[in-house]
Amino acid sequence: MIIGSFVDDTNTAGKYFFRGVIVGNGYNITNKSSAPLINYSNGSVVKNVNIIVNTGEAISINQPDALAFPSANAYGAVIAQVIGGDNSIDTVSVVFKNTTIELNDNKAQLTHVGGYVGVIERGGVYFRGMDTLSATDIQGLTSAVNSHVAENDKQYLYINPIIGRVINGFAVTESNAYRPYETGTRDLTGAETPQTITDSKWDN
Repeated sequence: MIIGSFVDDTNTAGKYFFRGVIVGNGYNITNKSSAPLINYSNGSVVKNVNIIVNTGEAISINQPDALAFPSANAYGAVIAQVIGGDNSIDTVSVVFKNTTIELNDNKAQLTHVGGYVGVIERGGVYFRGMDTLSATDIQGLTSAVNSHVAENDKQYLYINPIIGRVINGFAVTESNAYRPYETGTRDLTGAETPQTITDSKWDN
């Protein structure tokens, strides 16, 4: 399998966006390029594959202005930009190795970076077969973006472990229980009485 066969880097004119199915049968795809697996997606499926981003160098993303999509830049190991349609990410893992992501230019803080998806401009993403999906599963992302993950750096609000940003779309994950928070637990601080909310609150 050649990763270049799936890198959708032919859409610079914005006329044709990837629609298709990639089934990995549990194998690894090692992406040694600076491009995501799918650059622009308009209804695609990625299933049962382990994606290893191992460029050995920096992925440089320039954001000179606050541009609209798809002209703006974004990065996600699976999909950079979801332009529309129903998209499915099913039983997929992502790991960053020997890779740094450099955010450059005047509006670097507006760059959209996600471990799986950079930005959902329109359409939706369904996460399936990923009951244990959590921010900690995106190995190496925090170091790759020099700790600019939004949880750690409030200036970079669109750099997040799973999806950088959702604009005019949606993302859902299938699960066997309703969990309002990724880990099932959220510590609420800043009030007079700090408290912890767990899954048990939502059982009924």
